[in-house]
Amino acid sequence: MLRNKAEKSFKRKVVYGTAAVLITGGMTLTPVADLFRGESDPGSYVLAEEKYGWQKEDGKWYYYLSGKKTYLNKTISGKLYFFDRDTGALCTGFVTYGTHTYYFRPLVNDKPADCYAVTGWQNIEGKTMFFDRSTCYQTKNEWLTMGTDKYYFDSEGARVSGWVQIDGKWYEFNSTTGALIQGPLDKKGGGSGGESGGGSGGESGGGSGGESGGGSGTETPTAKNGWESKSGYWYYYVDNKKVTGWKQISSKWYYFNKVGAMQKGWQQISSKWYYFDGSGAMQTGWKKISGNWFYFLGSGEMATGWRKVGASWYYFNASGVMQTGWKKISGYWYYLDASGAMQYNWKKIDGNWYYFGKDGVMRANKSETINGKTYKFNASGVCLNP
Repeated sequence: MLRNKAEKSFKRKVVYGTAAVLITGGMTLTPVADLFRGESDPGSYVLAEEKYGWQKEDGKWYYYLSGKKTYLNKTISGKLYFFDRDTGALCTGFVTYGTHTYYFRPLVNDKPADCYAVTGWQNIEGKTMFFDRSTCYQTKNEWLTMGTDKYYFDSEGARVSGWVQIDGKWYEFNSTTGALIQGPLDKKGGGSGGESGGGSGGESGGGSGGESGGGSGTETPTAKNGWESKSGYWYYYVDNKKVTGWKQISSKWYYFNKVGAMQKGWQQISSKWYYFDGSGAMQTGWKKISGNWFYFLGSGEMATGWRKVGASWYYFNASGVMQTGWKKISGYWYYLDASGAMQYNWKKIDGNWYYFGKDGVMRANKSETINGKTYKFNASGVCLNP
């Protein structure tokens, strides 16, 4: 005779017993111990309905195929999406994968299917950018020819305008459309005269200019690149322009606000929390801050909720603080030792014995057979016959 029991923490139907069970509708029959971390009676089986498609869990969106989360880049219904390499959560905004950068539309009205990679001309954060119509790659540090017009995009992928120095040569771009007007020139100057200068001066000079310059022949200062400290803040320049947003410098990631100032400490960026040390470098892995332990993913995002690090499970509250001791989570009791690691199996706490399944859930208000012996647990989880 079969007995049914709902396991809400796993959202699956569990069927106990050894009798034959009819399998229909794409469901699979799997031994309980193989399917999830928990104890089961001998001969117990679980009838599990596989997840598929878009699923919202703990406020984040995921995409399942054959019951498994999707990770990294995935084309769905002809659109490209990206899912966090660690958690599988849907990503939005700028994402750099390998040597290429993409931009994924923001989540609006809780519609994850709209968060696909953009293509073509885009205006993002006040900058005009271009993403390849086939690959979705952002155009960076390169020329783009469209019809009879040529454009150039800087290291951040922004279309340039005005006077810009590229590979040691000067170019002038339309201040409105960004289309190339003239260049390459050895000197920054006006007119459309000789090969390297402006005005009507001749092969290398224009107007009343010097030997190889335009206009009055004034020497153009070298383009500013790299770090600069000003009024107590650090800035980073690329071709005379302050960097804003994310920037990888010498293998480390930094974040610069809208005016280009390098950020330190806690920063909330696109609804996610990051921590930057005193040098401005983004932190990853374990970090003790103000006496509390936090964990930052490889992307730098602060971890919250359950997170497996190494061989152990840890729990971080909504503020990212690693938890220890007794914790009631989603209606179940867990015990996290001083290192934060979730405990399982037998544990003696304050003189009493408790038992935690492989899922970390404390057994309470029931009898359970463990290794051939039946134990009784009261409502507080204390074993009455250890």
